[in-house]
Amino acid sequence: MRKKLIFLLVNLICLLYLSSCSKDNDGFRSSEIFDSFPIPMEAKLMNSDKNSEQYNYSNVTEEDGLPTIYRTEIETHNWREVDRLGAKYVFEKYEQKVSLFIFTGKIELRKIQEYK
Repeated sequence: MRKKLIFLLVNLICLLYLSSCSKDNDGFRSSEIFDSFPIPMEAKLMNSDKNSEQYNYSNVTEEDGLPTIYRTEIETHNWREVDRLGAKYVFEKYEQKVSLFIFTGKIELRKIQEYK
């Protein structure tokens, strides 16, 4: 009986530890100016202002476009793709729109201003 209790206790501790280590956004962080828009952890911020961010990110090429894992992460954060033209992807969440440009070795985010 005592061995079973110890076994269960050890397994419970291991399970709690492992669940605290895993995060839904492993490998991604939020953009500094676009609330909850994911940015790969490996991407290094080059420039930013109030309407755009540019990152060095060696895992992308213009020819291959948006990697599936990155697209999935964007969609997981409730951003949906509403337009695409070449290397430019437009995502929308609520009333906010963001352009994501994929270049070889770089990504760029730009706020889309809606004029009414």
